[in-house]
Amino acid sequence: MGGIQNGAEPVTRVALVGLPGAGKSAVAASLARRLGWRLVDTDALVEAAAGTPVGEIFAAEGEAGFRRRELEALREAFAGEAPTVIAAGGGVLSQPEAAAMLLQGTCAVWLDAPDSVLLNRVGSATDRPLLRDDPAGRLAALRSARASQYGRASLRVDCGDGDVEEIVDRVVDAIAGTRLPTSGDAAVEVDLDRLAYPVVVRRGAVADLPGLLPATSGRVAVVVDRATGRLGRRVVETIEQSGRRVATITLTGGEQVKTWSHAGRLLDRFAALELDRDDCAVAVGGGSIGDLCGFAAAVYMRGIACLQVPTTLLAMVDSALGGKTAVNLSAGKNLVGAFAQPRAVVCDLDALEDLPERPYRSALSEVVKYAMAVDGSLAPLLDEGVPQLLARDPEVVAEVVRRCCALKAEVVAGDERETGRRAVLNYGHTVGHALEALTGYGDALLHGEAVAAGMRVAGDLSVRALGCPTADVAWQDEMLTRCGLHGAPPLHPDAVLERTRLDKKSRGGVARWVLLERRGAARYGQLVPAEMVRESLTAVLAA
Repeated sequence: MGGIQNGAEPVTRVALVGLPGAGKSAVAASLARRLGWRLVDTDALVEAAAGTPVGEIFAAEGEAGFRRRELEALREAFAGEAPTVIAAGGGVLSQPEAAAMLLQGTCAVWLDAPDSVLLNRVGSATDRPLLRDDPAGRLAALRSARASQYGRASLRVDCGDGDVEEIVDRVVDAIAGTRLPTSGDAAVEVDLDRLAYPVVVRRGAVADLPGLLPATSGRVAVVVDRATGRLGRRVVETIEQSGRRVATITLTGGEQVKTWSHAGRLLDRFAALELDRDDCAVAVGGGSIGDLCGFAAAVYMRGIACLQVPTTLLAMVDSALGGKTAVNLSAGKNLVGAFAQPRAVVCDLDALEDLPERPYRSALSEVVKYAMAVDGSLAPLLDEGVPQLLARDPEVVAEVVRRCCALKAEVVAGDERETGRRAVLNYGHTVGHALEALTGYGDALLHGEAVAAGMRVAGDLSVRALGCPTADVAWQDEMLTRCGLHGAPPLHPDAVLERTRLDKKSRGGVARWVLLERRGAARYGQLVPAEMVRESLTAVLAA
């Protein structure tokens, strides 16, 4: 076998990453022999250059010194054009430059197995500096620290059973069944220092879940929308295969589940399962399930880890990332909540295959929102891609979801608690939330449909109050129409105006609006005269 064919493009570099005991060196050597490729083992290169074993390098130069040598070894691995198999050190992805090289320049494969298997392989770990004295405890700590890094690999391959040749078979099969990785396939990173986490966007992404869960979590509560069907079952099966105990809590999604009473019942379920602070929850569903589960996880035992597996387009591009969790009160939407960043967000695009047409289209209002309030350069992609987006073309959908996630990640990283710029993400939501409340938070008006109507009002106000170019707002309104989002419920403008006073952004009963100077440039905290709001509401609601 002379290479691995990956669709139309051949893979010419494969890098194996993983925890101690995963067998990276042995699998890489066997894979290179089978393919007839060059083999590079970064640890071996480091030892050869230093003339001393890795353990002695750690003792003399510390981990920082070893990492510098490791980076040089990785650069050597990339020299030349020959197809190469790289056995990478377990911590190589912790270095930004090294991570960029591997994730963008190779098909990175995470070899993973349960800790019990890895510990059996490393034995007393006397030759492994990072595991000495307490192999079990240190391995668990390494998994916890590196899980998000390994989760950015193109593929995860189970190396917990089978001999080396069987694992090589799995690696070859996995690579042949996926696309050649590019920089666009790498996970989006929400950069919040110690709270940073990955957002994985691709088909089949739920396979990455075991490596993204906290290493300390022996029990996992999967809170799943019963409408998710087969994807929900795949999540449960995937986590069970990692050796963890899984309890499935099935709910019916929708705004009606985001109540104080449902939150209380979910917390009682967590307690009945005897979850402790090392355990975690996984939310599988749309934004309502994500909000409810995220809120419950944030307050249970003062906070346990929560992973989000959004199954609707709306949740993927918006609500699943950012850490805003909440339930509704009769007085208004999302009035009780907490900021609690997820451990990871896993956007498995396979979930969109079963999503009904109406919620799929309604989510496009949030996509248009990013073009209007955050980054106007998204507009050309929508101009050209709407037909393919409506047809759910996999490549266009993936590109749009990644772009939206990256934009939100950048905004959230700069303003986690919504004390400043993050408020621009509420463009269209002041009226949108009022419309949802007045129509009962049900199927009469979906969130995305309400936001679309709210964007039309906010766009009109932007022209009136800030002099936003009418052409920019006309583009917005036309794009919403192309996405099948037009019209608004027949509500009296005064009723909507009164309801906006209960918006979370209101102060002293006066709404603070997010308006536009131009497409891609939003201003938050804007005060607008009530009569001007009434005029815009009348214009939109009567259209």
